[in-house]
Amino acid sequence: RYYPAFIDVRGRRCVVIGGGALGEEKVVKLLECDARVIVIAPEVTSVVKGLAAKGKVEWLMRQYRSGDLAQAFIAIASTEDDEIDRQIYGEAEERNVLLNVVDVTHLCTFIAPSVARRGEVTVATSTGGASPALARTFREKLESSRILEYADLAPVLARGRAELRQRKLRVAPDHWQSCITEELLDLVQRGDETTAYKMLIDSEVEEDLSNVEKVSLVGAGPGEPELLTVKGLRLLETADVIVHDRLINNRLLAMARPDAEVVDVGKIPGGGRRQSDINNFLISTARQGKRVVRLKGGDPFVFGRGGEEADALVAAGVPFEVVPGVTSAVAAPAYAGIPLTHREHASSFTVVTGSLSGKGGGNSPDWETLAKTPGTLVILMGWRNLSDIAAKLIANGRSGATPSAVVSWGSEPWQMTATGRLDSIADIAKSQGLEAPATVVVGDVVRLRERLNWFESLPLLGRRVLVTRTRNQAGLLSRHLGELGATPIEIPTIDVRPPHDYSKLDEALAEVSEFDWIVFASANAVRAVYDRLVATGRDSRSLHGVSVATIGPATADAIVSLESLPI
Repeated sequence: RYYPAFIDVRGRRCVVIGGGALGEEKVVKLLECDARVIVIAPEVTSVVKGLAAKGKVEWLMRQYRSGDLAQAFIAIASTEDDEIDRQIYGEAEERNVLLNVVDVTHLCTFIAPSVARRGEVTVATSTGGASPALARTFREKLESSRILEYADLAPVLARGRAELRQRKLRVAPDHWQSCITEELLDLVQRGDETTAYKMLIDSEVEEDLSNVEKVSLVGAGPGEPELLTVKGLRLLETADVIVHDRLINNRLLAMARPDAEVVDVGKIPGGGRRQSDINNFLISTARQGKRVVRLKGGDPFVFGRGGEEADALVAAGVPFEVVPGVTSAVAAPAYAGIPLTHREHASSFTVVTGSLSGKGGGNSPDWETLAKTPGTLVILMGWRNLSDIAAKLIANGRSGATPSAVVSWGSEPWQMTATGRLDSIADIAKSQGLEAPATVVVGDVVRLRERLNWFESLPLLGRRVLVTRTRNQAGLLSRHLGELGATPIEIPTIDVRPPHDYSKLDEALAEVSEFDWIVFASANAVRAVYDRLVATGRDSRSLHGVSVATIGPATADAIVSLESLPI
């Protein structure tokens, strides 16, 4: 009938009704488990009085009354009064509170076993209420035997298991059981834990990669959080560890789990993490069984060194996946109103990196070929070398009058764009205050920006707007502001929480049919009242005949959204 379980009552409200010797016993045991204990009884033992005087327990010096189990996690009754016990049982059932009525098993939803403890080991014995004396006898015989002494092994066994998990070592299914011997117990009890620990971890084991998690190389897009893919968002919201580049938007990182580890491995010109260090961190973290998202600006495989990271993961035997992102090579021109292809201007486009210009390396772009290639040329990471790049293109045949553009911080609310001729675009962009990260576009399609500049025409572009609504309600307003080009900054100044005690609300709802009107002042109030109706076993029929008024359209909408409430 009873499912055996151990309940964590730390910090939880536990109500003990009855102040005699049995009640005292329950109070003491609950306090040993760090419960928040409330005792309800006109009289209590001297021990309980002393605990109340020290503030260890809360003592309500009266008989039980309906409502005393509000917000209770568990309740224990030792009133020795059948009628009161039945009333307590009725309230516990209504509120879904676990109840133990001492020695009255048919009114119990849980029973307290006889417990023997030693160190980290707890052994509970129960007869299902048939004979508490027999359970106590079992406990006493167990305590007087050598069997319970094996509890002394718990700390060294825990240490050994942690060590082998850290080393990613696999053990045989019966390894730990075979280690629990008289010899090991004698070592521990003599205080020779060093030898005992060595016995545990010197067994034959092998490397275990069975719990290695997959690393997801996710493209974050150019900056605007809403350009993240649906799959990328799902992985970001469930990741244990997020390893991100320097320029990742903080609003993207805010989508992570509150307990996720967020690691910035961004590079800066002339410094930052070495790529080998990043690769090793991804490998070691995945081997700890953690879900890793490697969040990279733009697309992981477009000038993002994602291919190098994937290669390192393969070499280490770590599984990975790639979630493509919107590359800034496409997004930045689009947000500047520049299509990379157009039937009247360009039928192709070429994307190159400008960061290697002038270094003489074998991977440097072939500017001679690029200067003669038709279509649109897009240059990423070329801000520092823009003057040199323009000179090389012109020297190799590209006209100095070619329309060109520089888009700084593409897709972000502080995006800026400069346009001009190829032979002067570097000076124009610098004079207008542009900075890296920047995307350079060279080609006739730049002429279309004058008509297609949609993003930088938004009315609130570049404005920062403080949103102080509750965190749950700020999203819609922030989204509307973002659509107008603003950067919403959410700092909730309101936090709606449930009350510690529902008794006054429950009393009002119990007599709600006596009221003529219910006035809801906010949507939060609507949801709170409706949730409480459901929690107390009622529904909207309880409001039959009562008129409902609201303050504000949002409150009215909240009522309409709850179809079962009368309007």
